Amino acid sequence: HDALPICLLIEFSNKSINSFYYCSFYVKVIVVIYMKDNAIIIFTRFPSINKVKTRLSKNLDSNLVLEIHKAMIKDTINVCKNNFADVILFITEYEKLNDNTREFFNFENKIYPQGDFSFGEKMKNAFKKTFEMRYKKVILIGTDIPTLIKEDISFALKSLDNFDVCIHKTFDKGYYLIGLKNIVDEVFDENIFKGENVFENTVEIFKKQNLSYSTGRILMDIDEKSDLEFYLKNEMQYSEYSNLNKLLREFCNEK
Repeated sequence: HDALPICLLIEFSNKSINSFYYCSFYVKVIVVIYMKDNAIIIFTRFPSINKVKTRLSKNLDSNLVLEIHKAMIKDTINVCKNNFADVILFITEYEKLNDNTREFFNFENKIYPQGDFSFGEKMKNAFKKTFEMRYKKVILIGTDIPTLIKEDISFALKSLDNFDVCIHKTFDKGYYLIGLKNIVDEVFDENIFKGENVFENTVEIFKKQNLSYSTGRILMDIDEKSDLEFYLKNEMQYSEYSNLNKLLREFCNEK
């Protein structure tokens, strides 16, 4: 797999004395550690009640919405885990992170704050920090696409071998995945996210800058109660989001 070798030189010594002479010898061992070229940024909110999936909370109990959010965090991490890319989380309310709350994030070690910036700036800073860690191909996703599968992740990363960028569309004209090999400042302009056609506006920037791009499957994100109802009826049976599916089945059985 694509990896950057990091060589460490470790030196051992052994000294012995006998009746005739004192001798000393050294054994040098080179340990090669492989750093992956690929990174997957998961962009999500810290699981605080009434601060996650607020549109969903308008029609559903806030405690249930919180549990849905927590389940999707765990499921997204599980779908993203592989042997060819590192998973890196960027979260809100980073100050709440401790040994107890890390379980929400499957005890991942690479967790960083999104910071107090506009949404576009948060994304840009996440990409920038990840590139500074010497990753060469980086994709960013959220945690509200329960039909995401491992193949979507591998397809996006592999496509960056042949394209400058990649972007995967949602049915509501946004996107759920974007992948870069270099920072493209214009795609993080806050005006991009204020319009109704976030996907098309972003693609137009790629075209203006002569950047080749790949696209993947069009998927639905869970923002409204109607989205969740559609998922339950039409998509859950095909989903790899086991924690979410278990929670929703239990909820439906209780009704």
